[in-house]
Amino acid sequence: MDWACGPGRTDCTAIQPGEGCYMPNDVRSHASYAFDSYYQSQGKAAGSCYFQGVGMVTTTDPSHDSCIFPGSKLWSNITKSGGTNATTAQASDAGASAIWRLRTGREPGFVIVFRWLLSLIAVLMTTNSNFWT
Repeated sequence: MDWACGPGRTDCTAIQPGEGCYMPNDVRSHASYAFDSYYQSQGKAAGSCYFQGVGMVTTTDPSHDSCIFPGSKLWSNITKSGGTNATTAQASDAGASAIWRLRTGREPGFVIVFRWLLSLIAVLMTTNSNFWT
């Protein structure tokens, strides 16, 4: 995050105290905004999304309240209309935008169940040579 907001020349004013994306005031939220801002400023280039493995591209838009992320469809709607009041934007508009999300380990339940089933199948296949017969 320090690199994205410093040498990376990303506009991180939105995560400064008193600004729209300052709250919640935690590293995960601020880094998510900084990473997305940097990724967008680099034209979504593949090499710009590494951040030493702590971030990933996702379709989940973390925009909330008056905090609209640069990769959000809401961002382009606001900048096209010349508006600055992000609180009137509709969250449903942002479903398909590529936004940074830190790897938190939190995943939807179906993903956890699916991974568990794949692990179980892998274990069964390796411990039982007659699995497929």
